[in-house]
Amino acid sequence: MHRIAVLLKSWRPTLKEFQTEPVLPWIELNDDDLEVQFTVYDGTVEVSLPYFRDTGEDMIQCITESFEILHAEGYFAYDRSSDA
Repeated sequence: MHRIAVLLKSWRPTLKEFQTEPVLPWIELNDDDLEVQFTVYDGTVEVSLPYFRDTGEDMIQCITESFEILHAEGYFAYDRSSDA
């Protein structure tokens, strides 16, 4: 988890790590400007984003780039909502 979180923060320095006490069993990274959130678990990364956004093109570009970085690490994109 930590390695992937560091990789994402290195790629996008605007990502801020949400921290609590006690420490959570995942790492949450937030880009407040784009309203994009990455939740890094052991072996899984979830990406959350709003449906509507004034800077939608920038947000989609951010997500696309993150998929390329994560794919290079052995991850693949999957939309859980398609299971319904």
